[in-house]
Amino acid sequence: MRPLRILVADDAPVNIDLLVNVLGRAGHQLVTAENGQLAVDRYAEGVFDLVLMDIQMPVLTGLEATREIRKIENERGSPRVPIIALTADVDAELRFVAVDAGMDGFIMKPLDMALLKAEMTRLVGGAGSPAAALQPHKRVAEAAPPTAVPIARDSIDWSSGIERWGSEAALVRAIRTFVVETKPLLVTLRNEPKPDGERVKQVMHRFRGASGNLSLPKIAAVARAAELEAAVIDADAYLAALATIASEVEIIDSLVAASATTRLPVEAPRGEIDEAAMAELVGRVAATLRNFEIDESLLVELSAVCDPRTFGAIQTALDSFDFEAALQALEVLQQPAQA
Repeated sequence: MRPLRILVADDAPVNIDLLVNVLGRAGHQLVTAENGQLAVDRYAEGVFDLVLMDIQMPVLTGLEATREIRKIENERGSPRVPIIALTADVDAELRFVAVDAGMDGFIMKPLDMALLKAEMTRLVGGAGSPAAALQPHKRVAEAAPPTAVPIARDSIDWSSGIERWGSEAALVRAIRTFVVETKPLLVTLRNEPKPDGERVKQVMHRFRGASGNLSLPKIAAVARAAELEAAVIDADAYLAALATIASEVEIIDSLVAASATTRLPVEAPRGEIDEAAMAELVGRVAATLRNFEIDESLLVELSAVCDPRTFGAIQTALDSFDFEAALQALEVLQQPAQA
């Protein structure tokens, strides 16, 4: 697929990070918006090949933002840009609502990047009728919400997470961000007065979407159960759900902290590379870090030829988005390379 200019609208930072990480590495240029009104504003200011639109967003919902975008196109007489709906809602009726609003594709959360890329190819390539993809598939239309929460045995599903994010480093970095943001949020939520059903649904929907994209099945299961019961859940049950999520966040924090030593063999054989090639590679990594960028392909290349202790220090710094510390750790490699 040719490189595209894509507008991504989603109020969950983890979803934005996933799409920027995966689609950015594929060569696409992304512009982001964290609510529906910003999506409309940025669409009006720019030129895009595709829009990825979360349905549930503040200020304007994804449906409302889509209607506004279609108005802009009609007023300008400009071509219709494909809009793909992103949602964790399994309601088949929502597909018809999305069609009416002007959406052309529909992808469920947690995001399956292979399906998303296939939908992007179909829509941007112009094959077939865009709205046809939004007709509810039989298995979706007939599916009923589960009556029991599936058992989630592991706190992190490493296999699906790495497949979704493209590398363990990217997954760990995203989970670390989620943990840092979620801990204070949980304190705030636990101290709030008992919210109404709509607020419970909103909170748990967000936890479910984020944990799904991060492959955190236990949190996703708890959030899904609470979301389904939002209209009737009592204060004790709501607080219990938050407590379970908080406990899982602590477990996950410990797991990702240990991942560099427990999941990567300390004595992994170091690849062969000559001094000039090593200096060139280290220089390229340093250049990206000075621009506050993370190039996963370069990090993978570096990890194959760098001693695990030094690379672990670099990775730990990047997990916290501490580019200065990462550059300091990289100096260990630059010194012998320049000697």
